[in-house]
Amino acid sequence: MLLLALDTSGKTGSAAVLEDGRVLASKSFTVGLRHGREIMLRALETLDSAGRELREVSHVAAGLGPGSYTGIRVGVATAKTLAWALGAKLYGVPCADALALNAPPEYARIAVAIDAKRGEVFGAVYEKRNGAFAAARACAVFKPEKLAELAAAPVRKSGEKIRVCVLGDAAELYRGIFEKNGLEVLSEEFSAVRAENIGRLAEALPPEADAFKLAPIYLRKSAAEEKYSKKPI
Repeated sequence: MLLLALDTSGKTGSAAVLEDGRVLASKSFTVGLRHGREIMLRALETLDSAGRELREVSHVAAGLGPGSYTGIRVGVATAKTLAWALGAKLYGVPCADALALNAPPEYARIAVAIDAKRGEVFGAVYEKRNGAFAAARACAVFKPEKLAELAAAPVRKSGEKIRVCVLGDAAELYRGIFEKNGLEVLSEEFSAVRAENIGRLAEALPPEADAFKLAPIYLRKSAAEEKYSKKPI
């Protein structure tokens, strides 16, 4: 099983090659969201670093978002095209789930905060259960204050004090709000989606039955779409 994983949901894009759960190579790139120009070049470079060729790829995975609307479309469209051209199996992975894997093991709860603009975040909360993380609050649009409140909620069973962190590109943006609620804001190195995590999560998922139906996760309309929908007829 040779899997090519891609993510273009944020300012930093990434590509990774995995073989039977082992990461052979990964690359990240920051090009001011010009992912449409870069993604295939970086994918081919990553395959070359892994000593593999595009024709060997049997599985393709993409980050579905939320994040940059244009960026997500680029990544998903590229993955769908590759899967069709190569006859490969296709997987879609929520970016919030992949971001949660960036957190160091000492944290028992993780808040993911992705900048949604307009003073809001795409947020989710994860808790460690039996050594693995599970979503305690599904990804949705929140005010940062609300996400901080949800992440800081005490553990109901024992009331024990646990370490809670927040990561994502909105973590630093709303640092004051998160720290006020007792959350530890992780540094920028933890805030970008990593394609290798997209690949790891994809390996535990069933492939898309119909690759052409794979769709991005947007959670809300873009500003342009909302403005258009309010336009009088």
